[in-house]
Amino acid sequence: MQQNTIYRQVYRRDNVLFNFILGVFITFSSWFRLLLEVIIRKNMGERYFKLSSAISVAVVMFFFPLAAEKLPFLYPSRHYYGHPAPSLWSQYWAWYMYLVAFVAGTYLRWREVKRNPSVFNGGRATIYTGDIHPVFFEMHPLGRRLTTRQVECFFEPAAFFFVGYFLNLFGQKLGILFMVSSTFYALSYVGMYRKADDYIMDILDEQVYASEMENVIVNDAPNNAKGVRVHGTKPADKVARKKLADTIKAQFDDVSYVD
Repeated sequence: MQQNTIYRQVYRRDNVLFNFILGVFITFSSWFRLLLEVIIRKNMGERYFKLSSAISVAVVMFFFPLAAEKLPFLYPSRHYYGHPAPSLWSQYWAWYMYLVAFVAGTYLRWREVKRNPSVFNGGRATIYTGDIHPVFFEMHPLGRRLTTRQVECFFEPAAFFFVGYFLNLFGQKLGILFMVSSTFYALSYVGMYRKADDYIMDILDEQVYASEMENVIVNDAPNNAKGVRVHGTKPADKVARKKLADTIKAQFDDVSYVD
């Protein structure tokens, strides 16, 4: 049966610009998140942690400073007449130190994935984003234990953002990379949670509508306690109304929740 999306399409009010921005960050966040998660997460799912992606990030990180030295818009002080030209190493020593840590973390994450139970036997979810470091749950900055959502959307990326800010003060280009990556990290998780909330609320809404259809359509309840209202024209005949309500309820029961 055709998916019943009428209530999402007609009644739901979206912030189109906000959703577009979050969608952009989700789309382009993969490498930026991987750059940080390899260090602070472990036991990722087989399809979430991709060794090929991690190797690609490492290669780009290795060659980027060498390319930046040749390009004026990336390394301007090298090309402006009369300005001192700081050495490549003086601006990128922290960058290459982090690259070593990233490669080591990549190896550890790859070993964990290899040791995980077989996903084909249902032993593990393949898209698991990894165990969050327990230090984030030992802190109580809000007076209580942080939720996973708070950690992923703010505290994990904030830690890298502030480290990046101070590295940038000391002229380390790694600081800029950390600040950009942490921004993508935070907003991509905000977008993911927003999509997950919408998914769950869609299911809950349709369960409520399914349970209240008869009361609203057949009994013509003007103000339903659960907030259900049908705006379409209903048949005058009670029997026809009952058939209509049963048909709509059947559509809700048969609905697929994959958009």
